[in-house]
Amino acid sequence: MIKKFLIWVCLVLVTSCIKVVDLEVEDLPDQLVVNCFFTENEPFKVNVSRLAEYPDLSDRNIIDATVLIFENDSLLGQLIHKENGIYTSSSITPKTDKIYKIQVEAEGYPIATASDSLSQKVLI
Repeated sequence: MIKKFLIWVCLVLVTSCIKVVDLEVEDLPDQLVVNCFFTENEPFKVNVSRLAEYPDLSDRNIIDATVLIFENDSLLGQLIHKENGIYTSSSITPKTDKIYKIQVEAEGYPIATASDSLSQKVLI
């Protein structure tokens, strides 16, 4: 008898927990997503993709962007697309105490820029 009651309670709890909720979600703007982590004496590697809504599982990588690297506002060069939205150039490597700016342009998206620098090594 107790077994039947527990099964009945479980069924009631499981079936009563389902509720459909309609959400009004605003459309995402067309924007670039640029990721770059750089280390001294290693080439820049920049990943360029697009902003996408969940659960958009299509390929988000941008393969036809123009990625420029500036050092203290002087153009160092353009990075080349290698694979999966990764842009790099073995001849362009960061140095300490310089400000680096990345500028990314792709058709249909506003220009994306970011800047950062490498500080001196910390001796431990």
